Amino acid sequence: NLSLSGAYFESTDKTFAMSPGDFIKVSIMIGPSKKQYLFDAKVVWARPLAVADQSGYGIAFIDRQEVYN
Repeated sequence: NLSLSGAYFESTDKTFAMSPGDFIKVSIMIGPSKKQYLFDAKVVWARPLAVADQSGYGIAFIDRQEVYN
């Protein structure tokens, strides 16, 4: 799920655990040409899913200044 202000995604990778407040860099490929866009983001929430060993994450895109201040 992708919007102008953030995204939602799911992961089954246990080594990929993130917590609310974590800063991350996100790479998203869009369109038929698979053009890559890089975004700075902050984890807003993380929840285990009903499916075993899966987690869902909500992230907000942020200004790079928020990461490095």
